[in-house]
Amino acid sequence: MKVKKNKAKIIIAAVFLVLVVLISATGCASKPNPGNTGSGENSGQTQGQNTTPGSTQSPTGSQQNSGGQDQNNTTPGRNDSQKTALENIMQLARQGKVSNCQFTAGKAVFEDVEKAWGKPDNDKVEYVYKAKGGYATYSKRGFAFGINKGSQIFEIRSYDGKLKEITLSGVKNALGTPALNRIYNGQNIVGYKAGTEYKLEFVFPQPTQNVPDPKLDHICILYPRGTVNYMADDPGRQW
Repeated sequence: MKVKKNKAKIIIAAVFLVLVVLISATGCASKPNPGNTGSGENSGQTQGQNTTPGSTQSPTGSQQNSGGQDQNNTTPGRNDSQKTALENIMQLARQGKVSNCQFTAGKAVFEDVEKAWGKPDNDKVEYVYKAKGGYATYSKRGFAFGINKGSQIFEIRSYDGKLKEITLSGVKNALGTPALNRIYNGQNIVGYKAGTEYKLEFVFPQPTQNVPDPKLDHICILYPRGTVNYMADDPGRQW
């Protein structure tokens, strides 16, 4: 009898121990895991907001300064700079002048240029029939001059390096629809009237699929009256 009682106690104790273990295991399983909370739902949501294509979330301050904000400010600034430069070019053109050149189209003669700048490239003036005159080039200075038979300067061309950042679209945006828009010999020439006596031309490389908005090659200030040949009944150049 004593042995049976001992076995019963052992069985009861074993059952009790099993129940305690089960209760403890159930309690542990129901407790939240701090690690899962931090790296699961919240972390996944943050990554989704930052990396989803097309997200409208505003970038941080450092991203604005180093990325989008700089790009947004650069284009308007560049456009304003081009517009100011083009307005200055037009203002001078109305006087028959270009920047960094002391000679005035329609008033100066070629002898004035030679006295101040010396002989042109190759010491010669090359006649261009279609342009209605001879041309003297000063490549080191970045200028060329159109000269009529009376030695009058009727055209000034400027190849100033500062002009090279001006774009075709920038000219049209700043000065409006051009009176002349012509494709000729691989060039796109756009022209504007500059007052009553002069005309201003912007000469670009012809736009292509790869370069649809080319940068300026040179400008021309033209004095059309200086190309008229009254003896030959030639009305001269209009552009």
